[in-house]
Amino acid sequence: MKRNWLKKATAALVCVATAAAVGIGLTAPAYANAADTQITISAPQGDRPGTSDLNVNMFDGRSFTAYKLADYTNVQVSDGNVTAMDYKLDTPLTNAMVDGWIAKALDQFPMTDVATVSNGTVTFKGDAAAMSPMTFVANYFYGTGADIYGNTGVNSNAMRIFAEAAQKSLTAPGVTATTAPVTVNNDSAVVDASQSGQGLYLIVDTTKGLNNQIPARAMITGTPVTVNGQTYMQFKGSNATYTLGSIKLKAEQVVNTIADTSAQKETLVTNQSQRTFQVTANIPNYAAYDNWSSPTYSVTITPSGNVKLDSKYTVEVQPAEFPTWSTLPDSNYSLVSPAGAATGSLTVQFSSAAMKTSTLSGVTVRITVNGTVQNVTTTPTFVAAQATFSNDQSDANSTGTAEEASLGLFNTVIPVKKIAYNAGATSAALTGAQFSVTSGTTTVKFTESTLNGKPYYQVDPNGTLSTFTVGDGYIAGLGANTNNSTTYTITEKVAPTGYVLDGRHDITFNVTVTPNYTNDVLTSVTYKRDNGIYGNFLDTTPSKMTTDDGQTVNLESRTTVNNRYTNTQLESEMIHVKNTKNPSDFAQTGGHIVQVLIAMLIVAIVGAILLIVARMRRRNNTDRTQIA
Repeated sequence: MKRNWLKKATAALVCVATAAAVGIGLTAPAYANAADTQITISAPQGDRPGTSDLNVNMFDGRSFTAYKLADYTNVQVSDGNVTAMDYKLDTPLTNAMVDGWIAKALDQFPMTDVATVSNGTVTFKGDAAAMSPMTFVANYFYGTGADIYGNTGVNSNAMRIFAEAAQKSLTAPGVTATTAPVTVNNDSAVVDASQSGQGLYLIVDTTKGLNNQIPARAMITGTPVTVNGQTYMQFKGSNATYTLGSIKLKAEQVVNTIADTSAQKETLVTNQSQRTFQVTANIPNYAAYDNWSSPTYSVTITPSGNVKLDSKYTVEVQPAEFPTWSTLPDSNYSLVSPAGAATGSLTVQFSSAAMKTSTLSGVTVRITVNGTVQNVTTTPTFVAAQATFSNDQSDANSTGTAEEASLGLFNTVIPVKKIAYNAGATSAALTGAQFSVTSGTTTVKFTESTLNGKPYYQVDPNGTLSTFTVGDGYIAGLGANTNNSTTYTITEKVAPTGYVLDGRHDITFNVTVTPNYTNDVLTSVTYKRDNGIYGNFLDTTPSKMTTDDGQTVNLESRTTVNNRYTNTQLESEMIHVKNTKNPSDFAQTGGHIVQVLIAMLIVAIVGAILLIVARMRRRNNTDRTQIA
């Protein structure tokens, strides 16, 4: 009996020691100071030049609720930073609940590189494949303490949907969620997690009278981490880096994007190429701000000087809660700057009254307009989009601008130079040579202009020129409006004055233009040249275009100075075409000399046969004479 009692006592001591060793006490955890369990919420600095953050209300009169989501476990530290940790779900939570919140958010605002949603079930993949649901939240829904908008891994609307789904679960009948008190000051708010403990929290704005939970008012962040008596304030993991214990009260970010939605999107352009441009931009949830009487909001679409926008356009709207688009009645917007004005821009101004209602408050708008490329001489060729909006409810004249989005339209350019037969690449150009270009049985038409003081011939379906004339110039716009390879036959039809050229000596070569794509995005163009039968009349040095792989010219980076492109022309190496005054130079190399050799061989064979026949005839005649 005594022995059994001793076993039980020893086992109890072992359990207590084990619990202490892994940090699980029988009482509330103790921390070195209050800062170890605080999350400070501050406001971004609104109305800053060059930024698109929307001024937020001050903290006076506002209230917040902080829901605990998980405790920290298995914390790893290195060089003063937390490098990895796991998350133990708070008592009311389950992985299935968290999966459901994530699925609702990503069903409408996908993050397909790390997760997919099918029939309400979320599947993690890529970098997130081995993550638990809460680890995924900590990596992709976390609001960093340093950023302006609170959440950088997920967009505002997705964060809002996630928060609403979480709140619905955490406030459901029979569920007792752990919360931490929040103290609101004049310019900040502080979450006190001294009783609920260190861990990950969902913080929502619960101020009375606000229009539900708008995107600006939902945040996920964590307290600092205490390991062996030391407090850590920075997390630097493989998938995320953020400040612990600090979060910005997220302002509503206005983002505009522009895309080419035409059937020929991401293909090369030339003169008269037509494209469909689609601009999307989100309107802030102005209805949530009681004192915002007449907010202003407009979207401007600006093409480069060589692109003309149509005068007709459509405007659609998508409420945050719905994935479908509907046509916006024209009473809710007006055209401020008609297409075809001096700048060629189009500005759509939205109704202030409608932005204070559900019609335009917190929605995304989409403007679709067609445009035509007028020429490809101008570089760069692009269409840009930018939203301008009220960003301070206390100052009706204060506006912000979203970061401009730009869509580049790319074209090919091939330099061609005429030189004398024995001259070098840097020699003076011969003038007056004319070339025709055909694709299959179709003759390519051109329009002539100039670039860098040289003749510049751009492909133009409405062009009047069936040849291009160069001494030193360019052909532009080959390979346009298709994602397939196109082969062109280029033939010199007229030689410079004093040089030899006739039907027997046409210098003909082929150039194949191939656009290259990665994930349906144009990344480069490959030029490949077949020198034909007079290869010795092309170039003075080995040509990249004549190699097995041809010459590949990569697009310049799609990130540009101030989001505008600096160059949208993909220029190949120069093709040097030589001319001679001596007809005998045409039978030196290439396929033609092979033809000459074959002809000479045939002549030789025929001659040999005739010689044999003649000899046989002489012999026969001699034999007859002797017999006679």
